[in-house]
Amino acid sequence: MLQGIASKVRVTQRASPEIVRAVILALCEDRFLSLKELSELLDRKTEALRASYVTPMLREGLLTLKYPDTPSHPDQEYKTHGNQVRGIDVK
Repeated sequence: MLQGIASKVRVTQRASPEIVRAVILALCEDRFLSLKELSELLDRKTEALRASYVTPMLREGLLTLKYPDTPSHPDQEYKTHGNQVRGIDVK
């Protein structure tokens, strides 16, 4: 199921930032995922994913941390904050 959601980004190295963000939100909708898991699902480098998407999305309040009191927690994971996926077709 997660691979199906991620396929829109995984199959191309030129996915638009809007699509990548939408797919991250959809992947994290009902579950916490680590940066490593997101990286593997999307076939993207972890540091590029963190810098370009995860950190900005955290700042915007689109994602929430599993360990909010320890942002650099070694087992940190991310989940969509609230109902952010409304109307996004990533399938």
